[in-house]
Amino acid sequence: MRVVAWFGRSRPPARAGQAGPRAAGTQGGRPRKVGRWVLAAGVLMAAAVAAGLFWGREGPLVPGVEAVILGFVWPEYPGELQVTDQAGIGPLVRALDQASRQVEASSSRDVPASRELYWRLELAEGGETRELLATRDFRLYDPAQGTILESPEVESLLEELTGQLHQSFFGDPMPWHEALSRFPVGATAMVRDVETGLVLQVRRHRGDAHADVEPVTVEDSQTLRAIYGGEWSWKRRAVVATIQDRAVAGSINGMPHGWGDLFENQFEGHFCLHFTGSRVHTTWRVDDGHQLMVLKAAGTLAETLDQAEPEELARWVMAAVNHRERATLRYLADTLDPDLQEALFSQIRTLFVWGTRLVERDEDHARVRVEATLYYTAPDPQTPYRVNPVLEFHRADEDGPWILAFDGLARLVRQAPASVPGVAAQVDQEAPTLAQLLEGSCSSWPGSLDPS
Repeated sequence: MRVVAWFGRSRPPARAGQAGPRAAGTQGGRPRKVGRWVLAAGVLMAAAVAAGLFWGREGPLVPGVEAVILGFVWPEYPGELQVTDQAGIGPLVRALDQASRQVEASSSRDVPASRELYWRLELAEGGETRELLATRDFRLYDPAQGTILESPEVESLLEELTGQLHQSFFGDPMPWHEALSRFPVGATAMVRDVETGLVLQVRRHRGDAHADVEPVTVEDSQTLRAIYGGEWSWKRRAVVATIQDRAVAGSINGMPHGWGDLFENQFEGHFCLHFTGSRVHTTWRVDDGHQLMVLKAAGTLAETLDQAEPEELARWVMAAVNHRERATLRYLADTLDPDLQEALFSQIRTLFVWGTRLVERDEDHARVRVEATLYYTAPDPQTPYRVNPVLEFHRADEDGPWILAFDGLARLVRQAPASVPGVAAQVDQEAPTLAQLLEGSCSSWPGSLDPS
C-alpha cells in the first residue's frame, strides 16, 4: 500500500502515484491499536452524492478513485494520510460499497454527536471529493445519505489506516526521566508545532525539571516567533519533538528568558520544553498547562478528558482558558458560546489556579468551585484579581463523560458579552505583582502559576 503523510495546512493534488511533501512510507506490521479516543466537533460536509455512495452506473467506483485521504475532524490536527495506489484503495472502497448496500437511513438517535466525530475519510475522484466521518470506535457516518456504515472489514481497514496516521502525526508520551537521558545538554532536536506544522531545531541548554532549550539558528528563532503569531509569549503549545529518531509528545512556551549558550541566533536566553510529568523549576511542581498540551501532542487529549472526574476537569478547563486552547473547550462544552470564548481569550492575560473543590455531586451532575487569580489585559494588566467561579458538569449516563456547562466561565470575564452577565472580580491583595511572578521570585506559588 502506498501511503503519503503530510502535516501542513495545504494538501498536494490527489493524483495516483503522486507523493506529498512528507513521505511516511508504509508502516511495517500492524500498527498499535488506537483504541477509543477523543474527538470533537464538526464540520459535517455535505457533498451531494447521487444514487448510492460507492456504486456507479456501471459498477464499483474503485477504478475511478484516485486517492483515499484520511484526516482528523479537529482543525487543530492538520495531519493527513493519502493512499494513492489501487492495491490500497480497492479493498477499502469495496468494503464501503458492501456496507452501504446493507444499511437503511439511520434514525436521529443513531447519528453520532458532533463531539464524537474524530476521523475524516475522503474519496477523491475526477476532481470531486466524497467525505465520510468516523468516531473513535470506527462507526462511519455518511452525512449526505444519513446512514451509518458498519462492517468488520471497514472497521479493520479503518483501524489500520488510523493507526498509521496516529503514529505519523503524534508523539509518544515519554516520561521526563527517560526524555532527560535521551536529550542531554548540548544535544539537538527537531520540534514540530502540532497546529501549524512549523518545524525548528533546538539545542538543549540546561534544565533538570524540564528541558531549557534554544533555537539553533536565526531562522529557527524566526520560526518560533511565527508559531506564536509574530510575538513572544508564555502561552503553552503542543509540539512533537524528534529526539534520537523518536517522536515525543511535548509542550513549549515561546518567551525568551534567562540566559543561553548561543549568541548568533538572535534569541536572548532560552525557552522551555516539557514532557510527560516534567516540572517547573521554581516550585518543582507539575504545570497543568504544559501537561494539557502534552496530552494534545500525544493524541490522547479526548480520551483523557472522557475519563477525568469533575475536579480534574475543572483544572483542565482553566488551563485551556489560560492558554487559549480551543480544542479542549470545544470538546468539553455543552454549547460553546463563541462570543464568551473570545471574551475570555482577549480579556485574560494569564490566570493561576490555587485549588479546586467538589461542592456537589450526584450520578449525572457535579459542581466544582475553583479558586483562581487573574491578570487582565486591560485596563490594569499588573493588578491581580481573585475569582472563585463554580463550574457545573453533567453527563447523560453513569458511565458517560462529564460535559461542561460553558456559561459558567462567564464569572471570569470582567466585561462579559451582552448575552452573558459577568461578575466583577475582587482585587487579590495576597497575590504578587505580575512583574514579580515573571521574574521567578514567587517559589511559594503552586506549580501551575510558574511562567516557565
